[in-house]
Amino acid sequence: MTMEATIRGAIEEEIEYITRQDILEGNAKAFQKDFPMKSVEDLLFGFILGHLLTSYANLIRIAFRREVTHDEIEKLWELLKKRTMEIRGKIKLALSK
Repeated sequence: MTMEATIRGAIEEEIEYITRQDILEGNAKAFQKDFPMKSVEDLLFGFILGHLLTSYANLIRIAFRREVTHDEIEKLWELLKKRTMEIRGKIKLALSK
């Protein structure tokens, strides 16, 4: 199975964008402020955050046929901050098995 050329092109463009120095530096500062990371546990936590942000944005696109707003992202971010300890607890439990 091969990746469709247009999808591959979009992914390649997104890789180029998300790995730009200014984007990486800004994201690093934002994550370190709210969610400091330094281990495999932290890597999984970051993966979960990324998955939830993407899922949320896709849900808004599909359900409401529009892009997610800055205010909606901030509300999601606050929810994630409130549930951080629960999410991390589940990650620790999974890693201890």
